[in-house]
Amino acid sequence: IEQVLKSRQIIKNSLTTRDILVLTHLAEIDKPVGIETLAIITQQTKQTFMELQEPFLLQQGYLSRSARGRSITNKGKELLRSLE
Repeated sequence: IEQVLKSRQIIKNSLTTRDILVLTHLAEIDKPVGIETLAIITQQTKQTFMELQEPFLLQQGYLSRSARGRSITNKGKELLRSLE
């Protein structure tokens, strides 16, 4: 099972390395970030990010969305601390 998770780049709680990259970036910036920026850092198109990655992060409560952009939630910050 560990080999399968590793091959799929799943780190913890069904989060992939791309998810962790997004959360880490948001935590470092500590202010809302536009969808275009998040798509670029994950090397995806804006549409792909919005359809595949963002919904999971929102549903799990790691990411919040506002008119100003996307931000990491306290739950997201706690997750990153648990990975250190």
